[in-house]
Amino acid sequence: MRNVLITGAANGIGLAIAKIFIKDNVNIFLVDKDVRLFQKKFFKNMDKAKIKIIQCDISSLINIDKILKNDLKKIKCIDVLINNAGVDSFKKFEDVTEDNFDFLNSVNGKGSFFFTQKLIAKLKKSQSPSIVFVSSLNALVFK
Repeated sequence: MRNVLITGAANGIGLAIAKIFIKDNVNIFLVDKDVRLFQKKFFKNMDKAKIKIIQCDISSLINIDKILKNDLKKIKCIDVLINNAGVDSFKKFEDVTEDNFDFLNSVNGKGSFFFTQKLIAKLKKSQSPSIVFVSSLNALVFK
């Protein structure tokens, strides 16, 4: 059975992607910083054996290492990695501070990059690995 991992899977595009994959015969790992959203929306009639919900803020390398050592330790390979986690800024361009800018880049850039880097060994063990980066125009546009 193939293993699919989706970041930012608790709502929006990530949740929609998860619902599509859940219909397939795959093991699915749903990663999000707010796992409470999953319990409210979803999984009432799903095969829970195929689904694993993992809490992780991917902007932190410590958190990424933690889930690799704990939640994903027994998983030999990842066949599909969908990097969907992301944040945006609803500030006017001239109001964005260095802290705002750093936060945006810690999730949208650094987090996805290092999450992929740390999973690359598991991806290489797949016969046909796929990596998808989901982006949004909102990440580039300020008011």
